[in-house]
This record gives sequence, structure tokens and C-alpha cells, in this order.
Amino acid sequence: INNEVGDGTFRRHYGAAVIAVSHSGGRERADVADWRLRAGDRLLLEAGDGFESHRTSRDFFVVTEVAGTDDEPLTWRAYLSLLITVAMITAAAAGLAPLFEAAIAAAIALFLTNPTSGAELRRAIDWQVLLTVAGAFGLAAAAQQTGLAALLADFVIGLGGSAPLTALVAVYLATFLLTELITNNASAALSFPLALAVAQSLEVSPTPFAVVVKIAASASFLSPLGYQTNLMVYGAGNYEARDFVRVGWPLTVIAAVLAVTLTPFFFPF
Repeated sequence: INNEVGDGTFRRHYGAAVIAVSHSGGRERADVADWRLRAGDRLLLEAGDGFESHRTSRDFFVVTEVAGTDDEPLTWRAYLSLLITVAMITAAAAGLAPLFEAAIAAAIALFLTNPTSGAELRRAIDWQVLLTVAGAFGLAAAAQQTGLAALLADFVIGLGGSAPLTALVAVYLATFLLTELITNNASAALSFPLALAVAQSLEVSPTPFAVVVKIAASASFLSPLGYQTNLMVYGAGNYEARDFVRVGWPLTVIAAVLAVTLTPFFFPF
């Protein structure tokens, strides 16, 4: 992203040549070599057999099937993988094991029953997201230990008054703004210390504040870059950024109103 096609970066990195580019529903008339790649571009590529390894990469979303690349029929390993996944969800839902431990056990079982190469394992991990989330946890811990979270909590209470409901609205808005800029996991990690400090300052239960943080962190409707699925449909559906704003702001308002009004009903202060 943000590199010109003609500088060769794409070809060197992926082993494929960009033949044509489609952006926002129309083919670009400029010389392809001068086109600066953007998130959501649809690319027509000339590539060798080795490019098939990128079909599972997070860098691409395949919108057109290539002839001769149909998935193979399901094998016993595929059914076993599905069974392991169902077992993981069942164990977590039934309280037999925490979700994290169940997911780790499922990942190990999947690897043992359906071995894969180290390169495929590395490509399956989104290191950028993991580093962002890890950094957010570090910042969140620092904010809590240095007193910054308490200071921000006093600021929020000063703006909204001492009423828990207005403080709940402020926490929701703060988390929502963060999630439009960074990943939902990172925004939740950064917002939770603030929510906890606000609840402690008001001497009320932290549960409703934690709930609105979880909801607001996933309520990213205004930007194609706010969430992975937004970006997946951005290019494939020929959408523009203003389409997300036009459709997203009513969803944003509805989610916010429902969250701050219903959460105290189910999780009292």
C-alpha cells in the first residue's frame, strides 16, 4: 500500500506482475506503473504457480476464482478439523475450560492431525495486530499504574457529572473513537483501565462499563479501515469511503443508544 506499481516492490514481494487496477468501481486509465496502490484495490495479476501460496494470506481477498484452482473434496482431515473446532466451542460454552485454553488445545490438535509447514503457520499469524494489541496492553498497564487512568476518569466525570449513566456514555464514546483508529482489541485494552477507574471513582459496579467497552470496541461502522470485514467488502463491492459513513452513522447511533440504555438494565450499577 502507498507504493507505485512501477517501482517493482509488489513484484519482488509477491512474485506477480500487476496488469490492471480497478479502484472504487472503475478501471484506472492512468499508466498502471504510475498507480499508487491503495487498500481495497482490485488487481489483475500475472503470476506463476507459486502465487497460489498467497491464497490464504491476509494481504489478499480473492474476488475471482482462477480456473483449475477449485478446492479439493473434503477429506477425513477436514471433517476432523471441523469436529475439533466444534469441541473447542462446546468446551468453552459449557464451562469445561476457559476459551483461551480450549483454543490453544484445539490449535495443537489441528496441527497434529493436519500438519502444515512452518511458512504457512507464520503467514497465518497477523503479527501486526498482535504487536498492536500487545503494545496496547502495555500502555493500559502503564496508564493504570501511573495514575493516568484515574486522572482521565476524573476528567470524564467532570465533563458528565457524577451520574453513572452520563459517565457510561462518555466511556462508550471514548472507546468508539479509539476503535475507528486502531484495532478493536487494542481499543478495548486501552479503554478498560479508564472504565474501571471511572467505576471506582463513582463507587459503582464496573460491570456495565466493561460491557459498553466490549460493545463500543466492535462498533466500527464509519470507516472501511475500521475493521477487517469492512475492508474485505470495500474493494469487492465497489464501495467508497463515503458509503461507510452514509450507512454507518445510523448503525453507530443505534448501537450507542441501545448499548447505554440496555446495559444498566441487565447489568445494574
